[in-house]
Amino acid sequence: MTQTQQPMQGDHPRIIGLDGLRAIAAGIVVLYHLLPNTVPVGFVGVDVFFVISGFLITSLLLREGQVTGRIRFGRFWMRRFRRLFPAVIVAALGSAAIASLIGGDVTTGLRWQLTGALSGTYNWFQIAHSSSYFDASNPLLLTNLWSLAVELQFYFVWPIVLILLVAFVREKKFRVAVAVALAALSVGWHAYLTSADVTRAYVGTDSHSFGLMIGAALALALPQVMVERLPDASRNWGRSAFAALIALITFGIFAPDGAWMYPWGMAIASILSAVIIRGMLPDVRSGIGPYLAGLLEARPMVWLGQRSYGIYLWHWPLWVIFFYTFEINAAVEAVIIVALSIILAHLSYTFVENPIRTQTFAGWFRGVRTSVSRAVVYGVIGAFLVGTCAYGAVTSSNMTSAQLLVQQGKEALERSQEQAEADHAHDAPSQSPEPKQSSAPPSKSQSAAPAPQDKNPNPVKGNQVTVIGDSVTLASAPALVDALPGIYIDAEISRSIQKAPAVAAKLHDQGKLKEYVVIALSTNGNLPDVWVNKLFDAVGDGHKFVFVTGSAPAYATWVPQANKQIAALAKKYPDRVRVADWAPIAKANQDKIAPDHIHPEPSGSQLYAAEVKRALESF
Repeated sequence: MTQTQQPMQGDHPRIIGLDGLRAIAAGIVVLYHLLPNTVPVGFVGVDVFFVISGFLITSLLLREGQVTGRIRFGRFWMRRFRRLFPAVIVAALGSAAIASLIGGDVTTGLRWQLTGALSGTYNWFQIAHSSSYFDASNPLLLTNLWSLAVELQFYFVWPIVLILLVAFVREKKFRVAVAVALAALSVGWHAYLTSADVTRAYVGTDSHSFGLMIGAALALALPQVMVERLPDASRNWGRSAFAALIALITFGIFAPDGAWMYPWGMAIASILSAVIIRGMLPDVRSGIGPYLAGLLEARPMVWLGQRSYGIYLWHWPLWVIFFYTFEINAAVEAVIIVALSIILAHLSYTFVENPIRTQTFAGWFRGVRTSVSRAVVYGVIGAFLVGTCAYGAVTSSNMTSAQLLVQQGKEALERSQEQAEADHAHDAPSQSPEPKQSSAPPSKSQSAAPAPQDKNPNPVKGNQVTVIGDSVTLASAPALVDALPGIYIDAEISRSIQKAPAVAAKLHDQGKLKEYVVIALSTNGNLPDVWVNKLFDAVGDGHKFVFVTGSAPAYATWVPQANKQIAALAKKYPDRVRVADWAPIAKANQDKIAPDHIHPEPSGSQLYAAEVKRALESF
């Protein structure tokens, strides 16, 4: 069917090419989650989905109002419910049942996750439970359902706003202006919230609705597109759409992640998506537009696009299950998960989603009841899913084993802090370093030869050591205190090198910055020279450094880079910098590391503390 043959009066009008665009968007997101180093900002695929949804929903509502004279909210919401929730129920209960059978960290927070998933409010449960969307070290089973929650909440609110807009704003350009203004407000609110909590900004309906509103603005600009044949539009729209599609794919694959993405990069992706949709609309009848739509309408693209929703729902829970259960090559794991996601999405689409969408719930149930064998199969599967999920929800913990290790380490550190403060006050006259001077990092001329590695290392006492660390440090705090009594530890979850200069300056002013300073921050980012220099300047002269290398799964692509930077620092400043090479020790002792493959268990913490002590005594 060509674009000129596009049905515009049927019950279910389609825009040619949108299924292919959905398939591309789903592919970008899946690659981002499974192989993040290959697609650094692949999460923009979600914004493509948002723009498509905003455009289609607004167009369908406008069409209903124009054809029937009114918008029936109940009918609209029931159609949306039939389209979205069967797949969610299957994926959420199915993946939760598998997780419940496995047990352990994979079921963390399952009670509130299932509640949020099945009520369409997952994003607000996620915010209420301070669950970071970006915490790949302790992933939750149903985190990807935040986006479905945003769409569902949009479907409840936007029809009411739209009917008021149509009733009281007569000029089309003013209606478009209102939608654009709402998108701009969402972008601005997102930018404001990011400075305090990027997860709140990213998953909040109010702060991540700009893609939906950009799609709605496009539909408001072309209110007749789903009703009647429009005059021919400029062929330049087709050219622009083709260029925008190339730009979007290139952007998702090659653009670097960073603070600029929240929200500006996502807003750019949303605008590109709107341009792609515009170039594929039926009024673009000449030029490259119809060919682009035909390309995206290729049978494999349509097949994947129709199942892209289910693929998106299944791939993340499967990855979380694999994350906590298996240790295999990331590429092999990605292939397996993609294959399983496609199979499960196809089964869900064939036997649940499509029948319910076309026959309604009542019709689907009648069809199930007509066959005893089918009713028995569905009944057994349903009872198994519900029962297993209930068991998993009841027995689940609110913290992963890694989070529990960090929490226990933090509590142990707090208990010993009073004693550490007393030791610091007692040792201050003899151990206080030289007065702070404004200084840059030492040059090579200041340290011409490496310090000798004595077979009998110099003893270092804990009251000579200050640690600036992250959650790995917190998990290892009890072992560090045992190995180096009197050590002063300042550690914080998700701390990176960017925060270290300010922490060091505060500790210096408080007299807590001792002769030896251990920096354990490579788990949460690399160590650029500019921030290391700021750290050296904040610490001042009279101190020696031990930098601890990091160990993390393959998704943490910055960790190997940070480890290389640490090795370069030790080579550059051999009289002032040593390396506590935790990375190879952790790799060789995975049985002593938590299931997140990052945080050491108590036996691993002893190895961590021993390596830090060895590095300190190598000066």
